[in-house]
Amino acid sequence: MPMPEAGSTEPTKVCSVCGKHSDEGYVELYKDHVLVSVTCRGCDITRRFDRHRDTGVITTWLVTEVAARNYDLSRGRTVDPRGRPIERADEVRAIAASLERIQIAVREFEQAVWFGGLQKAARASRTKGMRGHPDVGPVSLISYTMAGRAMVTIEDATTQVTLITIEDEEKPCMGLRGIEATEAQALALLKAVREAWAAGRVEMREDRGVSV
Repeated sequence: MPMPEAGSTEPTKVCSVCGKHSDEGYVELYKDHVLVSVTCRGCDITRRFDRHRDTGVITTWLVTEVAARNYDLSRGRTVDPRGRPIERADEVRAIAASLERIQIAVREFEQAVWFGGLQKAARASRTKGMRGHPDVGPVSLISYTMAGRAMVTIEDATTQVTLITIEDEEKPCMGLRGIEATEAQALALLKAVREAWAAGRVEMREDRGVSV
């Protein structure tokens, strides 16, 4: 099934996992511009929870779902605002605890790297994108500024952490924007760059090839 042309009427979507219609949105997978599968939001979130259970990998969409469920759980609720039972409560609490530990490491990174020279380099750059040279082993560091915000991505071949902050803010406010990693992998990425930066082994250079 090809991607729909602009202005065309899209066919009614049915989840390829549960076979049901959903009013909460879908995740579509395309290959070579051809629709391969359609997964409703509920089945997609279940898949992400299952993946975390099996591998420990935390993904960006899972972070959003955990934040919503943990907010309700922390207030003693057993159902969400739509009256549905809050499922996988133990997993939600465990992932929330992982994210708290990752955020502690993000704050350490912010102090050591962002306030330790990366912010100054990003603000002085003639390009929106910058890249760290050399790579820290298999780990790369890039930054991108736009509309007063700055994003910093640390990644290797299989894992990634993206942070976001206010470009000219002098007080700590950096947080997690995106993730595809286990807790241990995320902490290792942040630590590798933090230690290399402290040792003066990373130089940020302007790079027009960096984009969001």
